[in-house]
Amino acid sequence: MYYLPTHVTIGNIAGAHWSLATDHVPFVILSWSTGNNPDTIIPGIAAGKYDSEITRFANAVKSQLSPYGHTLIRPFWEFNFTGSEWNDIHYGNRSTVFIAAWRHFVNIFRAHHVENVKWLWNPIRVGGSQAQDPVPYYPGSSYVDWIGIDAYPKHKWLTLQQLATTSGGSSNFDWYHTFSRYGKPLMFGEVGILPASFYGSGAPTRATWWKDALNELRHSLTRVKAIEYFDSDTAYDWRYDAPGKSRGDSGVAALEAARGVTRSCYLNVQSRACRHPAPHPSVSRESSPPLSSATARPSARPSSSPHVSSPAAGPSPLGAAAIAGVVALVVVGTVLAYRRFRRR
Repeated sequence: MYYLPTHVTIGNIAGAHWSLATDHVPFVILSWSTGNNPDTIIPGIAAGKYDSEITRFANAVKSQLSPYGHTLIRPFWEFNFTGSEWNDIHYGNRSTVFIAAWRHFVNIFRAHHVENVKWLWNPIRVGGSQAQDPVPYYPGSSYVDWIGIDAYPKHKWLTLQQLATTSGGSSNFDWYHTFSRYGKPLMFGEVGILPASFYGSGAPTRATWWKDALNELRHSLTRVKAIEYFDSDTAYDWRYDAPGKSRGDSGVAALEAARGVTRSCYLNVQSRACRHPAPHPSVSRESSPPLSSATARPSARPSSSPHVSSPAAGPSPLGAAAIAGVVALVVVGTVLAYRRFRRR
């Protein structure tokens, strides 16, 4: 995952280019930011005030990334959190304006014939007074390719399935079962797990969390086709190998557990040993990108308000055996933004 500033240049795309062309990841995720002006961002995009910036972004993606496979673009991530710069609390609680801005953004890419892009609509795990039901903000099936979720067990140890099916608040919102009906592949746009000691005495180890996650992806979360693990220590220490104080939950043990999951033939779509087709640079025309999981280590995030993970400041044609993809790779998340999120 790479975070990009408002004025995207070819240089800003260099990291994504390397990931696709050299490291041969199945896809990259680009998260685009617009500055600390939440009252005007979404209405401005809908009104055409950011057309030149979006056009520059579209042309950079087309010229630099087209030969190498899919690029997932994630505009306005975590939009249903009221602390987000994208949230409609800033512009009259009008979900229709958000939808108009999203469609306008996508239409600019289409007008410039950027064919290697898939669109990731990515709310946060809903819960508490600062979150909204994301359903009214859905821009329509013709404007969305993937449906994501950013979900973190910050204060309570939760399995991947619990993160996907509960809100953590009074709304009891079930992201997985709600959006499984939309006919789109689902993904964790961001997810992480903290050391067991963070959750108090008796919390399971991260090795247990990873084992549970693999089992849940295979049997309970079969619509989930990709995971982006937020391998970052900003604000919260989500790193794979973050030091752990509980018995059996060392950083070494946690990292090895994660590696074991990514080596699973059920998840590793790039493994020749698992008899999956070898990856090669190409522009796919399929309706959804290959199954995968990218990992990110961003050093900072574009921000004005805190997002769920912010630092201070239909089945794939790859086959039934490779439903939820995880590839053992570490993408150093290039942060190309000019501001930081505040701690929520």
